[in-house]
Amino acid sequence: MQNPMRYSPFLAATLALLLSACFGDAGRRPGPSNYDFTAALTVPDSPPASRLDLRQIEVQAPPWLDTPAMQYVLAYADSARREAYAESRWVAQPARLLEEALTRRLLSGTSGIPSAGCRLRVELEEFTQIYDAPGSSRVLVAVRVGLLAPRANLLLQRRSFSQSVTAGGDARAGVHAFTQATGDLGAAIEHWLKQVADRSPALGERCRIG
Repeated sequence: MQNPMRYSPFLAATLALLLSACFGDAGRRPGPSNYDFTAALTVPDSPPASRLDLRQIEVQAPPWLDTPAMQYVLAYADSARREAYAESRWVAQPARLLEEALTRRLLSGTSGIPSAGCRLRVELEEFTQIYDAPGSSRVLVAVRVGLLAPRANLLLQRRSFSQSVTAGGDARAGVHAFTQATGDLGAAIEHWLKQVADRSPALGERCRIG
């Protein structure tokens, strides 16, 4: 009868090679792709004249959007069901990224007075890639924007905005479309703030001096 210990060095070496191969493949396997739609956004060289002074922008999101998952809906199959890409996600929650993008574009400082500058509260209602047909999608970004007084939670103005941009058939195409939609949203809000300032000089002065 053969001694089983006679083959233990060979078996140990074989097992080591197999484990090395398995873990080596796992180490080389790419992880999920992380995307940041703010990286490619452009900011105007100078703000438009008569824009309201702002000192804070806050973006809030409902629980189902408060996640870095990149969500999509197969509207042609089941428009009520949300899915998330398994191999693609945002680097942070969309609300945080949108807050950064809008702050870079719209924030104008406090005019030297700590309490000066109105506040912008943005409620994110939708941030989803929607497939109306297989391989054909669009992104939808919808928000409600409230302009608040400098010192109290007094709502001065409110308006809803919605931007939809055609996208392709995968997550990467969705990222490019979200970048465009977010840029268009910032421009639309900026234009609205200018209109508010032009229509109501007293409101503009209130934001300026606090």
